[in-house]
Amino acid sequence: MNKPLDAYRAKRDFSKTPEPDGQGRAAPAGNAYVIQKHAARRLHYDFRLELDGVLKSWAVPEGPSLVPDVKRLAVHVEDHPLEYGGFEGVIPQGAYGAGTVMVWDRGTWTPEFDADFGYRKGHLKFRLDGQKLKGVWHLVRMARKPREKQDAWLLIKSKDEAARTADEPDILAQMPSSALTGRDIDAIARARDRVWTSGQGEIAAPAQHAQPRKPVVKPAAIAKAKKAALPDWVEPCLPSPAEKAPSAAGWVHEIKHDGYRVQARIENGKAALLTRQGLDWTERFPGIGPALAALPVKTALIDGEIVVQTEAGVASFTALVEALKSGSGNFVFYGFDLLHLDGYDLREATLVARKAALTKIIAAGADNGRVRFSEHIAGDGGTIFTHASRLGLEGIVSKMASAPYRSGRVKTWLKVKTTQSGPFVVAGFIPSSVDSRSVGALVLGEHVGGKLVPSGHVGSGFSASNAHALWQALDPLRTKTAPLKDETATAKGVKWVEPRVVVEIEYRSRTASGLIRHAVFRERVDNKNAADVARDAAAAPVAAKRRREMVPLVRLTNPGRLLWPEQGITKQGLADFYTEIADWILPHVAGRPLSLLRCPGGIAEQCFFQKHPWAGLEGAVRQVKVPDDDEPMLAVDDLAGLLQLVQASVLEIHPWGSTAERPLLPDRITFDLDPGDGVPWQRVVEAAFDVRLRLQKHDLQSFVKTTGGKGLHVVMPLQPGPDWDAVKRFAQMTAESMAAERPDRYVANMAKRVRQGRIYIDYVRNGMGATAVGAYSTRARAGAAVSTPLSWDEIGPGIRSNHFTVANLPKRLAYLERDPWDGFLSLQQHLPSAGTHADPAVPSKDDLAAYWTSVAGAALAHLGRRPLVLVRHENGETFYHQGRTLPPIPPGVHQLPITRRDGAEGVRLWIDSVEGLLGLVEMNVIEIHPWGATIDHIERPDMLVLGLDPGDGVEWTFVIETALRMRALLRDEELDSWPKLTGGKGVHIMAPIEPDLDWDELRRYGQSLAERLAATALQRYVTVAARDRRHGKLYLDWQPNGRGRTAVGAYSPRARPGFPVAAPITWAELERGMRSNAYTIFRPPPPPKMR
Repeated sequence: MNKPLDAYRAKRDFSKTPEPDGQGRAAPAGNAYVIQKHAARRLHYDFRLELDGVLKSWAVPEGPSLVPDVKRLAVHVEDHPLEYGGFEGVIPQGAYGAGTVMVWDRGTWTPEFDADFGYRKGHLKFRLDGQKLKGVWHLVRMARKPREKQDAWLLIKSKDEAARTADEPDILAQMPSSALTGRDIDAIARARDRVWTSGQGEIAAPAQHAQPRKPVVKPAAIAKAKKAALPDWVEPCLPSPAEKAPSAAGWVHEIKHDGYRVQARIENGKAALLTRQGLDWTERFPGIGPALAALPVKTALIDGEIVVQTEAGVASFTALVEALKSGSGNFVFYGFDLLHLDGYDLREATLVARKAALTKIIAAGADNGRVRFSEHIAGDGGTIFTHASRLGLEGIVSKMASAPYRSGRVKTWLKVKTTQSGPFVVAGFIPSSVDSRSVGALVLGEHVGGKLVPSGHVGSGFSASNAHALWQALDPLRTKTAPLKDETATAKGVKWVEPRVVVEIEYRSRTASGLIRHAVFRERVDNKNAADVARDAAAAPVAAKRRREMVPLVRLTNPGRLLWPEQGITKQGLADFYTEIADWILPHVAGRPLSLLRCPGGIAEQCFFQKHPWAGLEGAVRQVKVPDDDEPMLAVDDLAGLLQLVQASVLEIHPWGSTAERPLLPDRITFDLDPGDGVPWQRVVEAAFDVRLRLQKHDLQSFVKTTGGKGLHVVMPLQPGPDWDAVKRFAQMTAESMAAERPDRYVANMAKRVRQGRIYIDYVRNGMGATAVGAYSTRARAGAAVSTPLSWDEIGPGIRSNHFTVANLPKRLAYLERDPWDGFLSLQQHLPSAGTHADPAVPSKDDLAAYWTSVAGAALAHLGRRPLVLVRHENGETFYHQGRTLPPIPPGVHQLPITRRDGAEGVRLWIDSVEGLLGLVEMNVIEIHPWGATIDHIERPDMLVLGLDPGDGVEWTFVIETALRMRALLRDEELDSWPKLTGGKGVHIMAPIEPDLDWDELRRYGQSLAERLAATALQRYVTVAARDRRHGKLYLDWQPNGRGRTAVGAYSPRARPGFPVAAPITWAELERGMRSNAYTIFRPPPPPKMR
């Protein structure tokens, strides 16, 4: 009996739960790691490490965080058996831990010091190598508090290459699906396909879980469908290569998917995935088989392709290969043809008929995103191909709409690719400079007239795993005799091999001598004889726009160093990339001071910003003096300078918004639109158009680009003249006006706590020395994204911020007819003069008049016939008007003689009409603060006001919670109440009362209510006005209930940027999280009846 599992077994009835009982054969000692996402009574994450023959386990309620400053509670729970680490399924109701279990991440862990000692002492430091989590982590035990039954630990991420900043995506939201099958939690719950029983282990899922399938297509109704048995496999139809897509009518065009071609054979509720050769690869694509089996068919044969997509939704062949090697990944099946359905052979039917049936089937049965229909477009093929190329896609497949399905290579299917690919013989390899047991580059050849001739080299596309696998295959074949004559390879230290291994290479074009250009490794080809690899006689140089030949401007050390390991992009690959796009990037970075992000070990290791010279820097990168910096900064002027940055492993180039010659005079403004968590991409697109529209109102043109991260940059060229302060002030005013008018969408505050669900409009990048990533610069992020200029008609759902990468951007640029930023560099436009901007805290009289006219009916119910305290604005000063000489009183504004608190005679103004409101506008009144009594009973208040004013660090949810508690307290006093947003930071609770108290009595009553509530949590509330006591606390303000004391009135504008208003709302609206500045004079509160 395994004693560590006694507690685990004691909590479970294995006759009811499918979980493993841990009584199987003992497994050899290992270092497995797994996180299981557990949707039990509450969703949590179970973190497990293999130690001493069991899985030591911690329940992490909020899940792991990649942000080093975030400490996540991890409650130590009972040990689990090792086989539990592979369990993904459903624990039935009534069993311990009932709910759905997902294998969210899995891999191995390596302790940094003795694991047993660290576990006993309460501090485990270890490195994770999971599919999702990597790098160094800590588990630290906290002291157990009285009455606690379980040890509480903290799970903490170390600051290393795998860590993220707080403004980067949360990995739990970014990668929510299973690492084992790619399914989401709901799909696992529906499938119930993992069942364990005590003593037997995993068995087949019970038949009663199978869902009935109601057919949605009647195959007999499809023209030319023939009754026939379901074939075991059909030789696939293969497209013929073509240089141009057909433009004639009768053709449809599909995106060419960069994946593996398969046939899905569905029968008896099961699906098999068959390769082009008829091999069963179902197990190699986990999650796809069950998803296909759920389609509403009895039998079917579907032709399609399996891909793995990047975060940007772009298919990645490299990611697919890696997923196949690891046995897991986010596989997606795209179906594009239907060959057989429910006892009918459909191959003689037309293509459009087959596809029409297929789209209905997939739409009715594929609800988890794992099975998708490959859409097609009718029209001019050349235009469609051009658009696909500009998106960086692999190409298109054009198909004759009326054609039947025919096996083998046909002319009714044509493929047109943006790049070329083909098999090449490996003649030698250059060892990696990082790992001597891996390849850094391959020397390639093809047969011409029976002789092996050089075809060039490939140094990109190798992941760490396939670089090592190639070395293992090639090293035993080493020979001293070169199988071909390649003098450049000899100079690079090539290791010649017997020409037996064949690889698939993608390349952009060929030189005049037949050498391939911009080559990328795709995969090893195991089923092709090297002697059969011959150069196509038609292979010839391909013209390309803005093409440069690679010239040895800079010698790269360690050219095989992997900079983006998952994409296999090396230092040489980055140099080739910048060589190819030099004419595009140089106009935006050349001749400017640069801040550079260097990653000497690639993105998997520590990166750092550098803006001053370093040792070994050569002349192609020049030094430039800038103001307020004792050390020179750096600038480049040409391709040689760019390649020198590559040599230094610079992965991001951030240029100043001014030139090195005129550093004090900016010539561009950048608005960085940075979405917080939960912001949909369409909102970011709309924000970019919002910025553009605001600039157009000043007759300013702007341009847009992706950031390569999460957002968009709107960039405005500027004629040098205004200094940095003026430029930043203009950007700030634009950002703050957007945030004030749409506080539900935008913030202009960089504090991360206010960005949730909103877009941060970052104007700070427009100060001297501040930078934003440059156009066409790569990003030091997974995926090797590139910040890419777009035309305004391109931004939308199809292109996300990280859509374009080192791999696909050159394809786009080669097919652009014009620069998306055409005219950017020659545009001469000037910053609007200061006189064209109103005071950012004061609305115009026209705007105020329009606002008051629209809300007068509702506003007068709260403001009419009450003495008023007014906030006015004159001569650049905003002030309370008491104690100052009154200006001329317009019609509709009345005067009320009163006795002030000091006994002196005074006057208060009051209104009772729209004319009065507009009269206050003429008096330059911005804010209106009414008394809590009417002019008819001035000494008898009829309104109780209790303010909730949060100090710094107080969450809005706590303000709402307190408002609801105050409402309950007033109900106990038999008082109804309603909330009013202040237009500032807080809320007023308004309670109408009978006018039977005097001012002193009301003030004492309000104070007692505030103090009663504060007494429930003294550490969180304060009832005194002193600001130095409010930090981190909520001020319960009872002061407005004294004579002459006021709170801002309902519907009153506030003298704040963006012109928010104090808005009465319903309790339901407040409970939904409505913010205090939700309404502005440009977005007024709706009338009460509309709520």
